[in-house]
Amino acid sequence: MFITIVPKNHKEYIQFIKYLKKNEVPWEDAFSVENSRKKGVFTVYRTYEAERTKEGFRVIFVHSSTKQKEDEARRQKKIDKAIEQLESLSPKLNAYHLKTKKEIKAAIDKIVKDVKEFIDVRIVTDRRQIKVKVSPGRPSLKSVYKNKWEFTHRIEWTLIEQGLIEASRIDGIFPLITNTQLEASEVLGKYKNQPFLEKRMYTKKSILEKGVKRK
Repeated sequence: MFITIVPKNHKEYIQFIKYLKKNEVPWEDAFSVENSRKKGVFTVYRTYEAERTKEGFRVIFVHSSTKQKEDEARRQKKIDKAIEQLESLSPKLNAYHLKTKKEIKAAIDKIVKDVKEFIDVRIVTDRRQIKVKVSPGRPSLKSVYKNKWEFTHRIEWTLIEQGLIEASRIDGIFPLITNTQLEASEVLGKYKNQPFLEKRMYTKKSILEKGVKRK
């Protein structure tokens, strides 16, 4: 018998998360557990059993109310950090290594790398006509000038509401894979009671890759 967690880069996880971002699934109440550090605060668990893997293993997705709050807080922290960095970047534009749109975009991409689905950043180019002296010598009534366009860049950003909505729909989710025939809530209960080392994600040498047959 085995019960382990499915890594986020696995097909079953990717497909379900993509579906859940835009659709509802019939979650089933599993159980709740009181927080050992906060009396009266409970973590509520729900489960949803997806299609079996091609090897015949069961995939059970779990929603944890505590993990939901943690995921939301973690995402908001990243967004806040990115916005703070964008605000810091803004007054530095049009000077030194931030004169061209290419240079500015590179700086922006680095800042929003982990939150690009939540923050839309635009580079806005403004232009104004200026007079540039083209005749030699000091400025005088005889000086010759020509008109020239001067371009400057600034950045604007907004939050991507759809991205935030979709992200909130998958907060608190983690998937289990098993070869047992227990009820989904029992599978979760047994997983939570396993020693820490037994909860680790499977690797190339895991029971799944070795093709362990269902018991």
